Formats: sequence, C-alpha cells, structure tokens
Amino acid sequence: MRSAVTRAKERVASLAPLARVTTLSALGERAQGNEAALASVKKAAKADDQQTLTKALVAAAAALNPAVTGTSVEDAITGLRRAIAQAEERVFPIGALTPDLGRLPTSVDAEGLLRSVTSYLERLRAVDAEAARLTPIFAAVLNHQHFADLEELTPCPVCANGSLGPDRFAQIREQLAASSDVQEAARIVIEQLNAALAAVDHVGTELSSVLPEAQHWQDQRWAEVSAHRDVLNAGELNDGPALDSSDSARGYVVRAGTGMRQLRETRTQIKSVLDAAARKVEERVEIQDDFSPLLRLVNDCVAVVARELHGLKKLVDELHVELGEKLQTAILPVGTREVLDLLEHRDDLLHELRVQAQRKKVKQRVDAVGRAVQKAEEALLDDRFARMGAEIGRWWATLRPDELVRFGGVDRRASGRRFVNLTAKLAVSEEATPQVRDAVGVFSDSQLNALGLAAFLARQQLLGSPFVILDDPLPGYDPDHQVTFAANTVGTLLDDGVQVILLTHDPKVDVEVVGRHQHREPLHYRVELPPGLEGSQITNQDDFVGRKLSEAKAHLTNTTVEGRKAATTSLRDAAERLGKQIDAAARTANGTPTTVASLGRRMLGDLIPEITPHTQSEDEAGKWQSIKRILNPGAHDDEAASTQSLGVAIGDLKKIRQNHETGWGGLPR
Repeated sequence: MRSAVTRAKERVASLAPLARVTTLSALGERAQGNEAALASVKKAAKADDQQTLTKALVAAAAALNPAVTGTSVEDAITGLRRAIAQAEERVFPIGALTPDLGRLPTSVDAEGLLRSVTSYLERLRAVDAEAARLTPIFAAVLNHQHFADLEELTPCPVCANGSLGPDRFAQIREQLAASSDVQEAARIVIEQLNAALAAVDHVGTELSSVLPEAQHWQDQRWAEVSAHRDVLNAGELNDGPALDSSDSARGYVVRAGTGMRQLRETRTQIKSVLDAAARKVEERVEIQDDFSPLLRLVNDCVAVVARELHGLKKLVDELHVELGEKLQTAILPVGTREVLDLLEHRDDLLHELRVQAQRKKVKQRVDAVGRAVQKAEEALLDDRFARMGAEIGRWWATLRPDELVRFGGVDRRASGRRFVNLTAKLAVSEEATPQVRDAVGVFSDSQLNALGLAAFLARQQLLGSPFVILDDPLPGYDPDHQVTFAANTVGTLLDDGVQVILLTHDPKVDVEVVGRHQHREPLHYRVELPPGLEGSQITNQDDFVGRKLSEAKAHLTNTTVEGRKAATTSLRDAAERLGKQIDAAARTANGTPTTVASLGRRMLGDLIPEITPHTQSEDEAGKWQSIKRILNPGAHDDEAASTQSLGVAIGDLKKIRQNHETGWGGLPR
C-alpha cells in the first residue's frame, strides 16, 4: 500500500508544469509591494469562471502599468502592447520597420463593372438610338408639374415652334416605357463606375496605412538605425546585409513605396477614363472597356506592395528574434509582460487553473491516504515491536537470568521503517527503579552478543521457524554463561519443539550441551579438516564404530608403516565395539537386558566365540576369523597388514554391521 501511495505521489509530482499558472505565480511574486496588483493576482488565482478571471487580470494590469486606462480587456491589451512597443522602440526602432499586414486590402474586382457595362450595351442596342438619346429629356418633361395633368394643347417650352398635347404626351410615355430597361442599366453602370473608383481609393488608403513609419526615413536615419543594430549585436556573428542596403529592410520599403507611386499614377488615369465613360452613359452612348486594363494594373501594384511588405515582415520577425534579449531589457513597469501574456491567453489560463485545482485535490487525497497508511503502519509496527521486545526479553532472561542489567524493549525511531531503538534497563538492586538507556551505548561486548542472540531467537520464534542454526553463539570470553545457555536457552528451544543445530569450537560448550541433554539422545558430530584430505571429515560421535572406520580409512591414505599401524588400531577398536554391540543385542533379545558399557573391555578373540552363533549370513563367521588374522599382527611388533588387506577388513566390518543393524532392528550404542 505504501509503495502504491509513493507511486501516486511520484506521478503527481512528475506532471508537466502548467505554463500560464507558473506565469501567474511569478506575477504574484513580482507584484510584492503593490497591494492593489497583488490582491488582483490573488483573485485571479482563485477564479473559477472567465468573467471573474478577466476582471481580476484587467485590474492587475491597471495597477501595474499606468498605460492601461480603460476597463475592458481590449483596452488593457492595447495599452500594454503600446507600452511595451514604446519601451522596446526606445531600445531599437523595430516598430518603425514593422508593416501592419492585418490591413492589407484585397484586389479590386472589375467583374461587376464589366457585367453592368455588357448589360447596358445589350439594352441600348435593343432600342432606337435617337429615342434612347432623348429618354432623359422625355423623363424630365413628364415629371414636370406643369405637364403632369395636360388635357389640351399647350406651347412647348423647349421647342421654337409647335406645341405639346395629350396625344404627344402619350407617345412620349410609350417611348419612355420602352426605354426603361436602358435607364436602369445606365444607372447601374454609373454606380459601378463610381464604386470602382471608390475601391481604388480604398486600396490606396489602406496600403498607405500598411507601410511602416520607415517609409519616411532619410539616408541619415537609415544609416543610424543600421549602425545601432550593429552596436547591439557587438561581438555576435551576423552575416546578413545591413538594414540600409537594398537587400535588406530599406530595399523592401523602397520597392513598396515605388509600387504606391505607380498606384497613385494609375488612379489618376482610372478617374479620367471612368469620368468619360459616365458622361457617355448619361448621354446613352455606347462606351468601350478602357478601364479593365487599368484596374488590373491596380491589382498588380497591390501585389507588388504586398510581396515587398511580406518580405519586410519576415525580416522584422527575424530581427525581433535576433534582438530579443536586448529588447527585453526595455525598462517597463514590473509585471507588464507577464500580465499581457496572461490576458492574451486567458482562456488557457482558466483551463490550467481548473487543472491545477484538480491536481491539488488529487494531491490532498493522496497525502491523506499516505497519512492514514503511515498511521496504520506505525500502529502495526508498535504492536510488532512490542511483541518482538517481549520475545527478546524472554530469550534474554534464558541467557542472563536474575541480572540487574536487563533488556528494556524495542521502540520506533521516527517511522520505524528503517531505524529502531533498543533500550536497556539498569538498576542497582531488584527493588530499585531501573534507568532506561540506549542498549547499544551501555551494553558490554558480552551483553551485546547476548542481545544479538536473543533478537535472532525472537525473530525465529515469531516467524514460526521449525529449526534454528547457531554457529558459536557464545564467545570464548563469556564462559560464565555457558551453563545458562545450555540449560535455559537450548532447553527452551527444545521444549518448544524447535530443532537446534549447534556448531561450536568450544569443547566446554560441547560437553555441557551434550551432557545436559543426553536424555534427548542428541545427534553429535565432529567436523575436522585433517591434513592431506580434500574437504572436511564428518564423524558421528555417537556412532563409535562408524567413527573408527572413518579414521581407519583416513589413515590408509598414508601408505607408510605408521599409517597402516594407525589404521589397524582404529579397525581393532571398531571390531571390538561392533562385537560387544552384537553380544549386547543378542543377550537383550534372549531376555537379559544388556548394555555395551556393562560388558566392560573385552578383546576381539574373546568376543568372536560369543557372537558366532548370531551371525546374519553364511560367510560372516569366516569374515570374523579373517578380520582377527588381519588385525592381530598390527597390535604387536610384527609387520602391519597391507593396505589392501586392511581395505578388505573395512569392507567386511561395514557389511557385518549393516546386516546386524537390519537383523536386530538397530544395535545398542
């Protein structure tokens, strides 16, 4: 559980930082000392909706920078941008080189004018040319109030002779009705001609606003700005052309200005052509398409200026990157850049604030789970340490009973996951209140060894281990506690049903443990490393015959007379002990309980007649006689038997022993 909490904390801690929230936090730090700005930043950090967040940011901007005068977010952004641009402009006039591409106009559309002219010509050609020419006059006469309700002849005000009457007026009305389509087409053409001229004027106005301030610079100003750029980049590699060269900023501005002059000249031509066309339309005369080529020339000028200004904008962007660090040195009120960035990305900031709130909730839940787990662990460790302390105290009492220095207990140090405190209780008498001290600090080497042994045994017991291995548990400098160890510690382990495997170099500990617990029939082995042998030699100390046979086999590795004599002695001891075991087993089987020790010391020659009636195989009696002949010379001054003969004797004794162990169901020791 703890590892899961740790992994959860690591995952929360490794989440990517929130850029806008980080900026807001930095803004709060930079606003220290500006109470109004700091309060607004804190409100923004707690905002949960866009309106509250924007309002708080605008208030912070107004408190940080006097350039912010309005109350809307647009006013704040505009004011901050203007303040930054002005400040950066004092470092380097990059704003004077920047075109306003957002105001680039679109091309002039001549299609509508062409369609209206075509329609006008089609309708004009469909009526009488003279009637079409007089149509405006007819319309004026009919619309005059004096002739509106004419019922009789009346003098014509525009004729030298003749008069106008109702019949003539009816004819005029008919002719005017027939040419009404021409009038509408003429009206549309005139509107389109005026609109085309207005569109050209609009393109010229917009292009003029797009051109940067640098269009008005003279040679001296261009040289100064170019030199200032070189000063700012002093020590830095710059392979690009100078700003006042034709391949750099000045070239773009000059070529864009040339395109503007061409546009103005073309506009003059267009106005003359469009005015003439309008007069012809008013007279209901056919017109020619003399304006389309001029309008296309306008669009060509627009394309040239746009291309040059796009190139200039790219160069200015690169220049902004090149001088970025220098421009950042512009002196601005604290927090101006940060609050502008937050206002421009307020939607992102709101999203990140909500993400941060979710992260905080997750972190709080993870921390709460971590505290609960830690509390549970501490309670569990306290319980385990209490039981461990009691168990260590129990084993300490078996090693050092009735002493004034006692084991105190096990306590947690901090969480207890890595460190614990082992305490000791020191008293001057059984009745005195003991003083609690750090066991490691006050225990002697002997006491520390006892503490380690007690802790080890306590752990084995608590884990329910069915056996325990003790390798020299008592040091040689602590002979006073050998008896308590053998009697109390080993005895308690055996009483608890724990198998004890004890290894010791101390013969006193060996004798004490084996002797005290002989009623338990312990297995007793001796491990030696005789010279000339590969590895250790292990003999069963309770198996006298097996031990002597092993000794004889070891002596035979030395083929000298001394080695064979030593082997003969060991084999004689083994044969005599095996004979007494067989004799004791036979007597016990016949109703007379007999031990090996009760038979006393008997020679091999005396034993063979006693055990021959109890042989377990047909060839056993002969083997005993052979063994007697092989071993007897070795006990006198005669030459010892050969290595091969002694090897045969070893094999015969092993076989005889094996047969009798099986036959009697085990031999007495």
